[in-house]
Amino acid sequence: MSENPCFPTQGALVQFTFDAFGLLPRKSDSSDEFDETSKKSFQRLLQRLGDEEGLLLGNFEKALGTFHQLLASQIADQEVCDVVTGTLRDLYRSYNDMITEEGTFLAKHLSVLYFGFSRAMVTLIESAYFRSLQHRLFCRYGLVPIEPDWFLPEIQDSSEITWPLARVMRWIYHQADSSQTQFHYPGKTPQSDNFIYERNLENARNWVSGESLPSLPGLLSNFSQSIRGREDGIRDDPDLAESTPLLLLVARVSTAICREIHKAYGREILTELTNDCSDLVRSLKPEVTEFKSEMMNAKGTEDLSEIDARTWDNAYAQYMSFFYFKKHEASETLKRLRAASPANPFKPPVIHALTEKLGRYPVISQLYPITQTKRWNVTEDFKQLLLRGLDLKNNSATNTSDSEEFKQDLRSHDLEDQLSWLASWIDAAIAYRSEDYSAAMDLFEQAFEQAKYRAGKAQYKLVNQYLEACAKNDQKRRFKKGVEWARYLGISIRWLRDKEPTEENLDFVFMMLSRAMYPQL
Repeated sequence: MSENPCFPTQGALVQFTFDAFGLLPRKSDSSDEFDETSKKSFQRLLQRLGDEEGLLLGNFEKALGTFHQLLASQIADQEVCDVVTGTLRDLYRSYNDMITEEGTFLAKHLSVLYFGFSRAMVTLIESAYFRSLQHRLFCRYGLVPIEPDWFLPEIQDSSEITWPLARVMRWIYHQADSSQTQFHYPGKTPQSDNFIYERNLENARNWVSGESLPSLPGLLSNFSQSIRGREDGIRDDPDLAESTPLLLLVARVSTAICREIHKAYGREILTELTNDCSDLVRSLKPEVTEFKSEMMNAKGTEDLSEIDARTWDNAYAQYMSFFYFKKHEASETLKRLRAASPANPFKPPVIHALTEKLGRYPVISQLYPITQTKRWNVTEDFKQLLLRGLDLKNNSATNTSDSEEFKQDLRSHDLEDQLSWLASWIDAAIAYRSEDYSAAMDLFEQAFEQAKYRAGKAQYKLVNQYLEACAKNDQKRRFKKGVEWARYLGISIRWLRDKEPTEENLDFVFMMLSRAMYPQL
């Protein structure tokens, strides 16, 4: 992984999502959606998106549309697809909030880990669980493993790791009262000669052993063929047949993600994340169970699918309002504890009392990101140089000598990579104030490129100053490219704001920025 201090691009996360779901069929898979030519063309689009080349918004929307199309071609239940895409949207919003609000001084792979610990895990768990609850998926997919953390790897004290896909496959065999051989090669005997079943069995053995990870089309096709080929057993258990595609989908995605974590960060981090995720899931389950029980008691039925949609949706909305109220109360209490006793704010008896009052999950879901972010404490040198650099950038008296001294201090503290964008921004501000707009534009562009995915809230001012410099130099093409990137990340543009980026509106913004002067940079 790159050691650049930044977060990955949004396009890189889109690429990772496709890889994790395994949606793009392989040569060995039969697919009506993508032939090899279409697949290669789409992979080039993903690569351009990851590299932030071309029309970012258009390619981003096309990638999301293709994702939904491919997922729907494999998962027939539209509500499952809605839960998946809704959860991904929530994760995307969480990531977008982070990259536009928080800067990073960490290498890219550590910035990813920071996102995982500080935001992604809680967002993923809540979104997946509550969206599933909203759509009442539990009414249609009642046969699932009893362990709440069935979708996580099992990590033994030895070096053995049982990946989620292997766990789920073995669970399916057990529920079908079948061996792996007889499940994938129904009726196999020494005289049997069925190429498809033989291939399915060989692939399944490789997947359980962890030797390879199938594409989603290949995985679902294998199990579908096996289920259709069985004369008894699973064909007589419609609940298992119904649940199998959903379980395999979740297990496939989880396995892909966990294997990447293991590869990038090692066994210790994977174990920590797995244990933390399991704890959060087990703590959330009573919240969901409580809501279901209240609905059963209120409506006098154990079959919650009988409740009409309007009644269910209203009850769900009220429940979520109460749930987020408890989380807000937990958050405010934790803030007061930190303010009252910064050195040791979260004393066990106090946290225990809070969980007794609000429930365990609302408390630990707020406490978890706080305790985890401590592992990435910002150094005092970084803090001081960041604040000093921003002061230099804002001070109209700053000159070239001040800038060079700042750069030397960055070098002496080994912070050139982390704050290169700020050094370039200071130089751009000096050129801007001296009305050397040509030099200012090049320096703003340099700072703009260096600050991408690392400067947090500072990106708003920097992007807008770069666009202003483009306008003052009559650089319409650069201006439009900067607008495209800002809109892609959801960064507001002066004079455009929420308006559509029509040619007329962009011409107006371009004209206004070419004339405007902003003394505060």
